[in-house]
Amino acid sequence: MAGRDGFRRWCAIAGIVGQVAFTAGWLLAQSLEDRGYDPARHDISDLGALTARHPWIMLTGQAIGGLGTVAFALGALRPAMRGSRAGVTGAWLLAASALGLDNLSDVLFRLDCRAADGCTDAQQTASWHGTVHGLAGVTVLLLAVVPFVLAAAFRRVPGWSRLVGVSLAAGLAEILLIGGYLAMSGHAGSGYVQRGAAAVAAAWVVALAATAAARGPVPAPAHTQTPAA
Repeated sequence: MAGRDGFRRWCAIAGIVGQVAFTAGWLLAQSLEDRGYDPARHDISDLGALTARHPWIMLTGQAIGGLGTVAFALGALRPAMRGSRAGVTGAWLLAASALGLDNLSDVLFRLDCRAADGCTDAQQTASWHGTVHGLAGVTVLLLAVVPFVLAAAFRRVPGWSRLVGVSLAAGLAEILLIGGYLAMSGHAGSGYVQRGAAAVAAAWVVALAATAAARGPVPAPAHTQTPAA
């Protein structure tokens, strides 16, 4: 049991490290990118494109971020939500979200070129790996859903109720930011809105992971005993 609890704690820590690495990755990569790249207008994904200047920085951050998110969601959050259908569902959705599955897929399936190179959306996703990259991007929408699913679970799971308000606020922020990004895509300011959505989501996961890391052993589910005759 002690070994299992230690594994869960390390998975929670991995969740924190993952968000820090992902955020630091795109911050550093965009500071070094040139040749017309504008963070106010261009997407984070462009930093890992085949024509990016330092793609390894972005891809390393995404790899660590994706692995950390999946490890936390399935190795720490899911066990903590044991007995809550909404909680277990939310953990799986978080693993499949842009912070988890999409970050990992972006490392393997890169865009063909940057928008800063003058490429259109069609040109960026012309290859098979670019197409996969584009399709995986829909997982960002999960970030507007997962906080509400988990907030419903946190109300009923001991020790997690204090994160209900944080999760609801994160969910509302993601709806506004993702909606704003989709409406402004390609225009000045859209890049900042996208980065705002990424930062809010990462900060929320850090809050969840810190709670999971600080909590003690996950209690075993109660078993109903049949009264003796």
